[in-house]
Formats: sequence, C-alpha cells, structure tokens
Amino acid sequence: MLGAGTRWHIAATPASVSLRAILRALAAMESPLMRLLGLVLLVATSVLIFGLGAILLLVTHPAVLPMMPPPQDPHGSHIPVGLMFARAAHGFFTIAIVSLISFNFVMCVVTNPGNTDFLGPELARVKMAVAVASVTRLRQGPQRNPEARGEGDSERNRTADLVQDDDWNQSVNGGAGASNGRQEEYVQLLVNGGDSAQLGMGSDDCDSYGVLEMRMCKTCLLPKPARAHHCRVCNKCVLKMDHHCPWINNCVGHFNHRYFTLFTTYAAIGTLYFTLINMPVFYDIFLSGKVRDSKKHKSYRIPNIIRLDVYLLFCTLAGALSIMLTVLAGLNLYYVCTAQTQIEVLENRWLQNMARANGGTFVNEYDVGTVRNLRVHLNVRRNDWRGWTAGLLRLWPRGPVGDGVHYTRVSTVFSAASGSNDRDFA
Repeated sequence: MLGAGTRWHIAATPASVSLRAILRALAAMESPLMRLLGLVLLVATSVLIFGLGAILLLVTHPAVLPMMPPPQDPHGSHIPVGLMFARAAHGFFTIAIVSLISFNFVMCVVTNPGNTDFLGPELARVKMAVAVASVTRLRQGPQRNPEARGEGDSERNRTADLVQDDDWNQSVNGGAGASNGRQEEYVQLLVNGGDSAQLGMGSDDCDSYGVLEMRMCKTCLLPKPARAHHCRVCNKCVLKMDHHCPWINNCVGHFNHRYFTLFTTYAAIGTLYFTLINMPVFYDIFLSGKVRDSKKHKSYRIPNIIRLDVYLLFCTLAGALSIMLTVLAGLNLYYVCTAQTQIEVLENRWLQNMARANGGTFVNEYDVGTVRNLRVHLNVRRNDWRGWTAGLLRLWPRGPVGDGVHYTRVSTVFSAASGSNDRDFA
C-alpha cells in the first residue's frame, strides 16, 4: 500500500523529450523564420502597391471614365468638361495616394524604431560621473559655517573632522585605511547601483535620461525606459514598442510609429477607392458573364496591356485588403488617440481592473486628450491647416516628439512652469 508520504516520480518519456526538443528548436528558429517571412511580405507589399497604382492609371482611367456617353454633334463627338475634370481628378488623386502610401511604407521599413543600445554606455558614463563627484564631495567634506551651526551640531562636526582627516583621505585613495565604515557604505552604493541622491549629487547633474532609476532588461542586460519592450525577433529592446510587423519586416516603435499610422490609413483609403471605382468593371466582366471580346452588350473595354485574370486578381485582393486595412487603421488610430500602444492596451486594462477592484481610478499619464494625442503622434505643433497639412501630407522625413525616453505627459503639457516643447500642444 502507498503511504501518505509517498512521492511520485514520473519518468520523462521519449515522446515528451522529443516534443521539448522540437519546441526549443522552433523557439530558436522563430527569429530567422520571421525575418524570412518579413522579406517575402516586403516584396509582396511592394508589388501590390505598384500593381494597384498601375491598374488605376493604365486600366481604370481609360476603362471607366470614357464610358460617360459623349454628346454627338454634326462635326463628331467631343469630350465634355465634366469628363475632363473627372479624368484629371482621378489621375491627381491616384498619383497622390500612391505617393503617400509608397513614401510612408519606405519610411516604415528603413527607419530605425529606436532601441536601447545607447543606454549601456550612458549608464557607464553616468555611474563614472557620479562616482567622481561623490569622491570629490567626500574629500572636500561639508562646508563649515560657524554662524549657522549651533551647539546641537556636534555629530556633524565630528563627520567633517573625519572627512578632513588624513586617514580618511588615504582610505578614499585606496590606502591602508580602506576599512573605514563610511567608505564601505559608499562602495556598496556604487556596487548595488545606488541612485544619484544616495551617491551625493542631484539626478539632473549628469543623468539626463534617468538611467539610474530605469529597469534592467533580463535579455539584453541594458536599461529599459518606460514604454520600452524587448522584441524576440529583433532581439533588442524597442523604444515605445507597438508590435513587430512582418509586412514591413521591422518593429513599430517610437521613431517610425507615425509613418506606420499614415501608411495604414492611406493604404486603407487607396484600396477602398480602388475597390469602389473598379466595382462596375469587375461586376460587368466577372459576375454578369460579359467579357471584353464579346461583340454584344460590351459595356467596358479593358486595355490589352493587362491580362483579364491579373486584373480580376488585383480586384479581389484590393477588396479583401480594403476591409482588413480599414479595421487595422481604425484600431491603430484608436490606440493613438488614447495614447496607448498595442502592448499598453493590455497592461492598462489590467491596471484599470486592479484600480476598480480597490475602489480607485486608473489614469493614463500619457493621455492628454484625443486631439492633442493625435497632434503629438503626428508632431503637429501648429493647430491650424498649415500644421495639419505638414503633418499629414508631408513627403519628407519628420521626426516624432520626444527622444524615446521622455514622453509627453499631462503634467508637462498643462504645467505653466514647464519649459519643455510640450507646451506647444496645450
């Protein structure tokens, strides 16, 4: 019989061992597989953008717009003014939307989203500066002021005498008196990563990024600022990481999030426009059974520069992509207008539930209002038509607000004493 203290030992079966090995192998292959998939999707996205733009200009332009019946006159037919205006508007809009999609897509791919590689040397520099300043202060000792010092300052007097003592100076310089208690405490602060105040100087003196107060990433072993997360595909901590997008083969982070927002928005508009304007042609050719070579009931004439099956393929892809991109762009705009990333949505939801359970209210410190959040995201500092035009239709690089470590907060926008550029969005 089995007693109460009997322990069960379950031996690992060959099947479980092989399954673990397969899972470890797949985890190791995740990054190269995602990179390979990203390259394939990158080429596919480029072909789609070029193909949709070419069809809009070379196929839809002569196929749809000339179907407006021109009036007949004794001297022949002529193109009405309305048709000429429609053709010009269609050509201008097509070139503009394809240019905006292409530019923001390229910027999403080539722009570094921002990583924490620069914070490693920054942490070493700050600790060295703090150490030098702390040693200098310990050598100099506190400033003596006989008039302001009272009789109750005997302990401080003894400390000043200790600092100015030759034995203490030798201990600071690594001499025989290295067993001094205050120096041991100071060394422990350095080893354990004490903050600037403990080490004897203000945090604004040399630590402009605040690396001494940051968390440390367990994977890349570098300081991790607020809103930064580690990407397993890129194997780096990405500043203000939103997600890793295989369609651009890059992470969406602080420095390319604006381009990603504009790319998805314009791509949704472009595919939706392509679907709507080509819907009569698609219906006439594919659904009603009419082909371009039929002599009866020929409503639309497709140019011979493109195969019929290729045209139908692009119409089908555009219809599916218009739905997908509209949902994606809508969700991304919602996150932007609420000052959240896709990762922070889950974190903030958990914090909101915890606050509600404890009778409190969760407040997102980065949420400065819907319109202000959009202006900060697009770097629209002038709240007029010129500012919005530059933020939405600009075809040259435009950096984000902030450096990826410091972000716009409610306190920096609405604080009258704030000297930062965040006051531009108030």
